[in-house]
Amino acid sequence: MKITEDDLKTLGFRCEVVPPEESGDEYEWYYYTLDIPCISFISPASYEITDEEWYVEIFDIFPSMKIKDLTKLQSLITILKDIEKDQDISQ
Repeated sequence: MKITEDDLKTLGFRCEVVPPEESGDEYEWYYYTLDIPCISFISPASYEITDEEWYVEIFDIFPSMKIKDLTKLQSLITILKDIEKDQDISQ
């Protein structure tokens, strides 16, 4: 199942707006992030999205791993949050 922008919002991703004066572009754009202890997820920039199909990557790993399936993303986030709760890890 593809990931939509609304799915990212529902999952708790935060919208990061980049104004023209910060990016040097002539227009504003944005991307989404979600931080769970030890792991951060990041989406591509809004201008990189085609056909309203979003994806996320685990930030700062190589090679990158694109997560394009909503069910898999939901499961991964749920597992990570359960581990966080079990170990009482907080940011």
